[in-house]
Amino acid sequence: MKNLIWNTGNQFRLVVPFTKTEKLDDGRLLIEGVATSEALDSDNEVIDYGSAKAAMSAWPGNIREQHDPKKAVGRALEVTADDASKQITVKAFISAGAKDTQEKVLDGTLGGFSIGGSSSKREPCKFLKSDGTEIEAKRVFIAKIGELSVVD
Repeated sequence: MKNLIWNTGNQFRLVVPFTKTEKLDDGRLLIEGVATSEALDSDNEVIDYGSAKAAMSAWPGNIREQHDPKKAVGRALEVTADDASKQITVKAFISAGAKDTQEKVLDGTLGGFSIGGSSSKREPCKFLKSDGTEIEAKRVFIAKIGELSVVD
């Protein structure tokens, strides 16, 4: 699954697949994956790592399902910013009380993290693709992370 991003005005949502899921003895489901990176998305946009790192440091750790503000399903346990790879990894749990969400993660219906929040600006930039070609892209600067969701 590749990164996907949706934009509406200054709002954004970026989806990145999970790298680990593990059922815990206490009934919670541990999930881990990249919340954001400076990878090129399908709309030729790149989330700015520096602004995302700053925004993630102020994020309260709330985990939702499908960006639904009424569906709190878990909490972040650890947020790791990797300056070398310019990506942020999150380890979180899905609550034992959110069994339906756990089941959807385990059967693959919900397969990745998606950050939701607001952007402060978008700027044109050059991006070097893995094949060595340079393209015109947009760098998205993050103002605030509102939540991290598990999504389809």
